[in-house]
Amino acid sequence: MKNNLKDVFIFVLVFFLVGAADVRGETLQDAVKSVLQNNPDITSVAYNRLARDQEVRQAMADFLPKIDSSLSTGYVNQNNPFREHFRPEQANVRLTQNLFRGGATLSETNRQKSRVISQAYLLQGASENNALLACKVYLNYLRALEQDALAKENLLVHERFHDQIKLRSQAGVDRGVDFEQIKARWALAEANLVVTQANIEECTDRLSGCNRLFTCKPGQA
Repeated sequence: MKNNLKDVFIFVLVFFLVGAADVRGETLQDAVKSVLQNNPDITSVAYNRLARDQEVRQAMADFLPKIDSSLSTGYVNQNNPFREHFRPEQANVRLTQNLFRGGATLSETNRQKSRVISQAYLLQGASENNALLACKVYLNYLRALEQDALAKENLLVHERFHDQIKLRSQAGVDRGVDFEQIKARWALAEANLVVTQANIEECTDRLSGCNRLFTCKPGQA
């Protein structure tokens, strides 16, 4: 799976570097980097991963010696058998070393290390899913730009045919029905251009609101 993801990223990056123009001043690498750095879900998993490291250190602390210290003082006033009072003071320092706990310390350390590995895989999975979703939004924007360019070219072709058939129809060379047909096709080409421009606006909003988009589940974009 990891190799397949690498192939996808290589393909996308090569595609961008070879044939794609700058999108709103942001490259694909910048878009993916922004998502991975700012997405709250990824940030949460990343901090959980760091917390697991600290829990490993906490479990391994039982292998190390411990030093405990205590200091006490007070006041004693007694009348048995004689009345007297005094102030006892005491200071203690104790050094202890764990020699054997039936493997409990080692088992707990291994358990915490396994949790670190588990959290690392969760972080990797969340990062890859959001990165692929970022690529999807980015490439959808590029596709919308390409479709818009084709729609503009198609409209120019229909405009040229419209003018030619109009002149031929006015000269009596072509039938009037041919002129009406090219008018309908010209209107359809204009409608297609409006649709492609609306798609660009939608993709632009998704691209600019990338971090909000990736808080949803993959597949809802």
